[in-house]
Amino acid sequence: MKDNRVVIAAVLVVVVIISALALYFSLFSNILVVSAKTSSSPTSTAAGGLQIRVLQDNSGQPVADMAVLAGPVSSRNNLVFTPDGPSLKECVHEVANGSTVLGNGTVVLQNGTRITVPTCPPKDYTTNGTGWVSIPDATGHYYFFEVGTILRPEAHGIIELSNVGTTYLTVHMPSGNYTVTS
Repeated sequence: MKDNRVVIAAVLVVVVIISALALYFSLFSNILVVSAKTSSSPTSTAAGGLQIRVLQDNSGQPVADMAVLAGPVSSRNNLVFTPDGPSLKECVHEVANGSTVLGNGTVVLQNGTRITVPTCPPKDYTTNGTGWVSIPDATGHYYFFEVGTILRPEAHGIIELSNVGTTYLTVHMPSGNYTVTS
């Protein structure tokens, strides 16, 4: 009987360690490492703004029809981690239990009071056939990006935009490594 308890305790320790590692990697595997590669530019670019390209790690081939979320942020420290993944602080709002959140930014409290939360600045984009997203009107000092799906973003970060021309961001998938050039 004592041997069974030791085996059960050992199995529980292994399960706890594996669970802790899985949690660690699910939270921190999307922390991005800057690669030394430079990006090639799309065939047509607007002056200024942001150009995002998504490439496959193995082959360097462009990834078409990839979801990209991007928008201006006030600082590099504007990212928070939620149960749904990384988000911007201004996009996370606390609501009372029993409230109903409508798709248009309206929250209906239990007593019927309606409040409207501010619009979240990032917008949804999709890469074109050559893996590019063009955001010619990108403004501000910092820009948030998330590449992948809403349920499981593959890469995210906050980059600094160039103040003298177009900023190019190349994201390699699935590793999430990225390069920023101006």
